Amino acid sequence: MAVLAAVSNKRGLIHFLCRHKSIKSEDYCHFLDDLKLMSGDRQLNVLLDNCQVHKSKVSRRQANELGINLIWNVPYCPQFNGIELYWAIIKQKFKKKTLAILTGIERETMIRKTVVPIMRAVPTETIVKCVMKAVFLIN
Repeated sequence: MAVLAAVSNKRGLIHFLCRHKSIKSEDYCHFLDDLKLMSGDRQLNVLLDNCQVHKSKVSRRQANELGINLIWNVPYCPQFNGIELYWAIIKQKFKKKTLAILTGIERETMIRKTVVPIMRAVPTETIVKCVMKAVFLIN
C-alpha cells in the first residue's frame, strides 16, 4: 500500500491519496492537480523528500505548469519534514488497529476502514505541531 498526503501548519491534513501499489508519476501529477484546485489562488509551497516520483521530469513539469513551488528537503533529514512525524503517528495507530482486525479482511476493506479513518482522526492541532516542529528545526 502507498499513501500520498499533504499537510499544512495551519489546516492540518489537506489531501491524501491511497493506492494498493506504488505511486506512479501519473498518480502524483493528479495529486498535484487536486492540491492546486483546493488551494485556489493561494501560492502552494510543497516540501518534498527525495522520493523518485517527486523528482521525475513529468512531476516537476506538472508542478511548474501549476505554479507550485517545490522545496527539497535535505537528503536523509526526515526530521525537517513535518509530515514524517505525522506518518509516525499514523503507522503507530495503524499497527495497533490492524493487529486486532487483520485476519480475513481484504486489502481494500482494510484501507477504507482502517487507514482513512486513522488519517482523519489525527487532530489538526497534532498535524500542525508536527509541521511546526520541522519548521522550528529548519530555522
